[in-house]
Formats: sequence, structure tokens, C-alpha cells
Amino acid sequence: MDTLKGTNLYRQRIKHQIKALESSIEKTVFSPIRNLDNIDADLFTHIQNNIEMILDMDLTELSQLKVVVDESREYERNKDK
Repeated sequence: MDTLKGTNLYRQRIKHQIKALESSIEKTVFSPIRNLDNIDADLFTHIQNNIEMILDMDLTELSQLKVVVDESREYERNKDK
């Protein structure tokens, strides 16, 4: 592998692996999401908006969101007991 690093063959192999990974991700993640869009467009839009909100967050906001989600889950678990 060290001999191949930096060569066109090595770069082409990496490009092929990245394309295969993208294809796998699309099949695994995006297909169910597209199906959800066909089933319930309002729910799909709600999920999409929340994903966009999360993508716009910085690390501090993400850590705060995790704390809130953890607290909410703990509350729900205790509420049922």
C-alpha cells in the first residue's frame, strides 16, 4: 500500500470507496426518509426542519441539547413507573 500511495491507482480506489459509501448511506438512511415523505409530508417536514436546526448548532448548543434530551428521556422513564 505504501508503494501505491500518491499514485492515480490509489486515488481512484479511494474515489471508488467513497462512492460506494455514499451509495450505502443513501440506501440505509435516505430511502426510509423518502418513504416517510410519501406517508406523512408534515412529519417529514418537521423532521427535516429539526435536522437543519441541529446542523446549524455549534458544539456548546449541541451539548446543551444532549442534556435536555437526556433529562427528557429520564423523566419519561420515571413517569411510567
